[in-house]
Amino acid sequence: MKKKIELNKLVGLKIYCENLDKEILVNIDKCYFNSSESECELCGSHSYISIDVNCECGKEHTITIKNW
Repeated sequence: MKKKIELNKLVGLKIYCENLDKEILVNIDKCYFNSSESECELCGSHSYISIDVNCECGKEHTITIKNW
């Protein structure tokens, strides 16, 4: 019997940790996705999407995905 494979599922992120000086694979349950949007009279809005990662080095790293 074959194991069912679930497609289109994010299971982890590969990041570079400066503290450990190496790339590591972080399980998705240690990643927290954030976003924010603020209205602006000049340009319309300011927003960001970021990920906070609880790294195995013991610190939290913030990775900005997009900022506008």
